[in-house]
Amino acid sequence: MRVSGRFERSDHMVAASRRFVTDVLPDMDPQARDAIELMVSELASNALTHAVSAFEVVVEISEGSIRVEVRDDGPGQPTMRFPDHHEPHGRGLQVVGRLSDEWGSTAEAGGKQVWFTLDFRAGNASEEPHVDESLDIGRPDEPETASVDALVEGASETHPQMLAA
Repeated sequence: MRVSGRFERSDHMVAASRRFVTDVLPDMDPQARDAIELMVSELASNALTHAVSAFEVVVEISEGSIRVEVRDDGPGQPTMRFPDHHEPHGRGLQVVGRLSDEWGSTAEAGGKQVWFTLDFRAGNASEEPHVDESLDIGRPDEPETASVDALVEGASETHPQMLAA
């Protein structure tokens, strides 16, 4: 199963992209879902920072694994940085590298996709996710403020770095 959502170039869309993923994967193990939310947040933030375009989040579930892609129209490929402790930014791909089983980027006509995978056979989740196919997943023109606020508040306790988005 493959589901995608397109997000306009706006700071509010990072939170909306996290919400999109949690809506698609409602029955996923909470730890795996938290990790996916954090990685989506990092990649969506990178898309907003480095591309001059909207971005798309694609969630693909296959037997035993999940793949999430963040696509944008920006030039170039991401490079993992190793900033010193004084630099406030530049650790997002390190987070993705540590939390995922695999990650990478692929150049596409007019942009790129940055992706990560989680393999459920490797023990990253207690069970394969169930996708809620009844959702009306389209382009989120306006984020749901109450839901976004609740998500950010809850995430700030376990992932304080998510507030930077």
